Amino acid sequence: MWHNQARKSIRRHGADPSLSEAASLSATRTIRIDKGLLEIVRKLAEEEEISVNLLINRLLRKYVEWDILEAKTVTAHVTKAFLRRVMARLTEREARTLARMSIPTAVTRIRLRHGRRPIEAFLETVELYGNYSGLFRLEHSSRGEKYVLNLRHEICYKWSIFLCTIIEAIFTQIQGYNLKFKLNSDSLLVEVQPVSNFGKRTSGKSLTGTSSRTPQGAPD
Repeated sequence: MWHNQARKSIRRHGADPSLSEAASLSATRTIRIDKGLLEIVRKLAEEEEISVNLLINRLLRKYVEWDILEAKTVTAHVTKAFLRRVMARLTEREARTLARMSIPTAVTRIRLRHGRRPIEAFLETVELYGNYSGLFRLEHSSRGEKYVLNLRHEICYKWSIFLCTIIEAIFTQIQGYNLKFKLNSDSLLVEVQPVSNFGKRTSGKSLTGTSSRTPQGAPD
């Protein structure tokens, strides 16, 4: 049922600081809600120990930030447990092949974020996908045009290969940046810098230079 999916989404995200920060910018609007739907929302809010208002804001935010764009792409939603089982059956080459099949959908998600610079659209898409899919958690920092992304997933090394392959392919279309990767069994670390900061292109090399493995045959 949809309300079970909503409950899982709420538990995954916890408190939403962006909503509280925007409280001073909120507006009041009266809307009519089906009684049966409102009762479900009330029960969900009670179970999560949050207000009905906060729950409705979260659900609306997810719809606006993600669902409306996801409807324009072909997406299969899977759990971490299912994904871990699938990846366990694949070779590293097969994980890269599967990733390449997903590249058009990933690129479409980014292109649908109109009015943003490509790098900003990429960062926003990665963060939202991590939040709403539950398949990784993005931690990131930036200094000027340099970005360091840590995708924590706790799934397996081949999932890091999958993510790495997609990100490399995306940056063949977002020109002007070089990438360095560090792949682990539970995370993918990505360093993104403008070409001018690196000089020679180094996309796909390890952040540590020697100790990390880089997927062979990933897009250059």
